[in-house]
Amino acid sequence: MKRNHLGSTHRIAAVTLLVLSTTMAFPFGTAARLYAQQLNLDESEIVAEPYRPEEFPRPLLDARRFTIIAGGAFPVTMFFGGLFYEFARFGYYSAQSGEIRGDYAPLFFGPTTGPRFDQDEQRNVLMVGVSLSLLVALLDFTLGRIEAHRTENPSSAQ
Repeated sequence: MKRNHLGSTHRIAAVTLLVLSTTMAFPFGTAARLYAQQLNLDESEIVAEPYRPEEFPRPLLDARRFTIIAGGAFPVTMFFGGLFYEFARFGYYSAQSGEIRGDYAPLFFGPTTGPRFDQDEQRNVLMVGVSLSLLVALLDFTLGRIEAHRTENPSSAQ
């Protein structure tokens, strides 16, 4: 039986990754112990405390929320953007030829051997997904600012 060298390379990489990931916590634990020894403290006395609201400026918190929302929305917007692009491509090629082009039908409506996205179309789908996720994050930011303004000025809430 012929052995696949690519498989053994993957095995070596997996073992190396496993060893590195299990030993990376060691330096951090050692640093905490050294810090406790310098202050003559027991390790159990060193407890992390939660951040206080005044530790970070509001724009930094807003930027963090924006990136989290954009990153979290990306898989969903990528899926729906790709779906929309498939339907638009189907409509375009069907309208261009004057008949329904079943080979361009989206998802499970078309044949599995149908034409795939070329490199430009893949880039377009990616740009649609990124743009939509940024739009969702911008919408969240805008609605958050409106809500904060209404909370600060109750008389302008109408």
